Amino acid sequence: MIFLIFCVWYYYCIDTTGAVGSNVVVDANHNPHIFYYSINNQLVHTWWSNLNWQREIIAPVASYHNAGPAVIIDNQGRFHIAYYNNSERLGYAFYNGTWTIEQVDTTYRTGDYCDIEIDGNGNPSIAYHRYTGMFSGYLRFARKISGQWQIIEQATEYGGYHANLEFDNQGNAHISDCTSWSGGDLRYLTYDGENWQIEKPTLTNVGGYNSMVLDNQGRPQISFYWADGTNYDLKFTNKNSGAWQVYTVDHGLQLFKRGWDNHIAIDNNQNLHIAYHCHNEDLLKYARGIGNSWNTQIVDSIGGYDSYIGIALDDNDVFISYHNEYTAELWLASTRNLLGIEERRKSVFLSETLTKGYITIPPKGILYDVCGRLKAKNYTPHSLEYRIPNSGIYFLKMANNLHKIVVIK
Repeated sequence: MIFLIFCVWYYYCIDTTGAVGSNVVVDANHNPHIFYYSINNQLVHTWWSNLNWQREIIAPVASYHNAGPAVIIDNQGRFHIAYYNNSERLGYAFYNGTWTIEQVDTTYRTGDYCDIEIDGNGNPSIAYHRYTGMFSGYLRFARKISGQWQIIEQATEYGGYHANLEFDNQGNAHISDCTSWSGGDLRYLTYDGENWQIEKPTLTNVGGYNSMVLDNQGRPQISFYWADGTNYDLKFTNKNSGAWQVYTVDHGLQLFKRGWDNHIAIDNNQNLHIAYHCHNEDLLKYARGIGNSWNTQIVDSIGGYDSYIGIALDDNDVFISYHNEYTAELWLASTRNLLGIEERRKSVFLSETLTKGYITIPPKGILYDVCGRLKAKNYTPHSLEYRIPNSGIYFLKMANNLHKIVVIK
């Protein structure tokens, strides 16, 4: 018998009216807060109060965007949000009992692909994209000093796509981004307040999506989506040994692309956690590991294009916010049971335990193991009986449903 260790997930529906971008953070009381763009072009805040879900509208936003709002909680428990406002410019929202709204950048079409961080002096800084054309634009970096926003543009080449921002203990800014929203170079930039240093962990074939954290030694840990025409992978890179090393987290093919909208987080033990979208397979997946050692798992069945993922950690728990394109719903998947009972979608359910190990796969059905590895696919118009060789947890994808199956042999 094979024993598989995996996370148990609990699912909470945050918004049924439509959401098109999300991020999640956890406060000092261990309660999750989800910030997102509603279908009505509003920046919305929904949070768990220990009893129920609360909701408020913060500000109007642009009618289109390419990522969700960015949010961070400072050491006083105050929220700082960067977002794409309704005039298609970079907006900033700050909560200290009431919301204060500011427009950071006055240049048209600045503020998409944004990320926010607090520096060592407690001031917010934002990395974001300035749009100049469908395949062109530049990285901008805004920082608030003495109450005023200062804006620096890094204009040696195109960049700013899916920008990520962190600060080290010396106050230097670390940014990862891509030179194109599709098929560009992955960049790692540092800025000391005067000069930029730019490195490229990998060239071309990076599909825009990337995410970065710094470990406890200030070293970059970056996840990214790789598409070279043959391989469509979720990859990971770091320079822990002094040189950039690139690893495959979840290998994909043209019909099984894996790694869209990836977001990375790091826990206190320096383990890395990545949430990402497998859009051909309509799956939300989760990976945990470091370097060349990763475990992956299916979290949910979602739509095929937009997922707008966010990830946060709290103690040993993982929180993932995401959008289901099929139902236009915003969901939170968590390894923590907030309600004391499971709130699960009807499309995700637990079947009876199978002791003989045979699974009926309907036409167009796809069978995965708990790590998201493809086990069988039915291309015929008839149902097929498939024998499972080992005990474990399996997922049967059928149209818009994800069927969870336990096999004991």
